[in-house]
Amino acid sequence: MLLFTYPGSPCIYYGSEVGMSGGEHKNRQPMIWDEAKQNKELFLFIKKLIQLRKTYESFRIENFQWMNIEEGNNIIMYKKECEKEVLYVVLNNDSISKKIAFPEEIKGLKVKECIEEKDILIDKEIELLPYNYKVYLQNK
Repeated sequence: MLLFTYPGSPCIYYGSEVGMSGGEHKNRQPMIWDEAKQNKELFLFIKKLIQLRKTYESFRIENFQWMNIEEGNNIIMYKKECEKEVLYVVLNNDSISKKIAFPEEIKGLKVKECIEEKDILIDKEIELLPYNYKVYLQNK
């Protein structure tokens, strides 16, 4: 998620979009062309992120602001704002579930949850599963 919402161009090493492993060119295996052996769920997720990035300017812009950072809690929260919309990204970079309190400035906002494509009202807090995320879009 960070790769597709962080400023700059996302760079995916060949095969990563279908679940291939190995990082350096010397130990990366040839591309898996047999679709039965590819991770379809991951591939469809990457396609969705690409489509979101194409559709919403806030995914692409470099205007980036950290939010609600507490040292050592392994929670990443930031926003990206453009003329038409504001993108809020919350990431749990920990092996345990975390309750995350939202900053006052976004409590009560009506937003679209981009991955699940649901309109929601941001509450006081959410619980994120290990290594999970939420991406919210507010139209201005």
